[in-house]
Amino acid sequence: MAKLKHFLVVLLTSIAFAGSTLAAENAPAENAAEFYNRHIQEAETLKQEAERQIRYADAAKKYRELVDKAVQWETEGLDRYGYESPDLPRLGDDAYFKSKALTKYAEYLTLDYSQQIDVTNDPYENFSLLQEWNDKAFDYVGEVFNDTWDERVVNYRDVMDELSQAFGTELYSIGGWDFDIPIQRRPGVARQILNALDNKMRQEVDPEWRFELLRDRIEKTDWVLKTAHSNPTFDERSIANLGGKGLGESKILQEQSITLIRDLKDLIDKESDPPTKGQLAEKLVEIVKWLKEKWNSSAYDDYYRPDMSGWPDSIEDILGEPTLPIGPRLPSGRTTTPQEPATVAKQCDFDGFIRCRDTFNLQGCIDACPFVAADCPPGTPPDTDCKQTDQKCSDTCWDQGTSHGSQCAIQNHCTLQEIDSSLRSQ
Repeated sequence: MAKLKHFLVVLLTSIAFAGSTLAAENAPAENAAEFYNRHIQEAETLKQEAERQIRYADAAKKYRELVDKAVQWETEGLDRYGYESPDLPRLGDDAYFKSKALTKYAEYLTLDYSQQIDVTNDPYENFSLLQEWNDKAFDYVGEVFNDTWDERVVNYRDVMDELSQAFGTELYSIGGWDFDIPIQRRPGVARQILNALDNKMRQEVDPEWRFELLRDRIEKTDWVLKTAHSNPTFDERSIANLGGKGLGESKILQEQSITLIRDLKDLIDKESDPPTKGQLAEKLVEIVKWLKEKWNSSAYDDYYRPDMSGWPDSIEDILGEPTLPIGPRLPSGRTTTPQEPATVAKQCDFDGFIRCRDTFNLQGCIDACPFVAADCPPGTPPDTDCKQTDQKCSDTCWDQGTSHGSQCAIQNHCTLQEIDSSLRSQ
């Protein structure tokens, strides 16, 4: 009986499948006009959904969805009915509202990231937002750099002008947009973020940790300069002065060159424990080497170059001939002099670093990347549709993860060596 039931299930399933296949074969083929009308209605629905959004981020997401679907429909229609079909929109036209949607996407993208940065007080988080904004803006630019968009509707400068000002200088007027009042400029978002990082650095009393903050600041400066000057879509009127001192890099490097060396020398002079004294001298030599490399790289304004003639090049320059070996590094948290609690080294909060690190889901970011066509490996069955994760999107995820991890380390006072040691000990 059980075998009979199984046979009937298989038989009925086969009949149903054959019937649906036959119905599909006998269904009337959709012509180009019907194809266009069906998708233009879908496009209109998506456009209305986007227009109803209240939050900038939601509106940008909806318009981007419309752009992606419109591109898909345009490609599918041309592949199916040919480029000469009179019932399909022409290349370079606003097919399925894609050009208008792209312009709206750019508009709300700028509004969203500008608003997020305005209400966020953490300069590290703001820098991550600036990087995300840049990545998505270049995604937009990449879309419009072909001949399938309506140039009367979409213009890459709709978003790149805003981003150029964020990297360089912003236009503003005290009296509003009154043409009788001269338009003035002020530092853009990037410079504002770096200024906030400089203020945090100046408030840090531990010179060793202040050096880590300085290195992070210079890395962020290098990213801004490389990004702004490596792509012709940025408006040079806004970013022309970047480099040397345009982001305050020469001034903060000069300031910290003087104070770091002075403060570490003071700590060494006051330290009575020979191993700790040797460790501080070792750190000072490392800092001097790094600072000299920066000043000799010609990336900084010579006007700010400090006098380096008295900087030590070796431990012997600081301590004289060694009498005792430096020995193992003492536990983090040791006070150099009990009378000066300001020089207590901040301990690495490794658990805090892990919690912060895990707020960014690297694998989830990569999994959300689109798939693109790829060459099938040898031995793949015929007619197999081979795809792979979009490499540009995946690289962006890795860059964001690296930046996020570095910022988590700084916020929790952990060096890379301390993190690596803690991870290996688990």
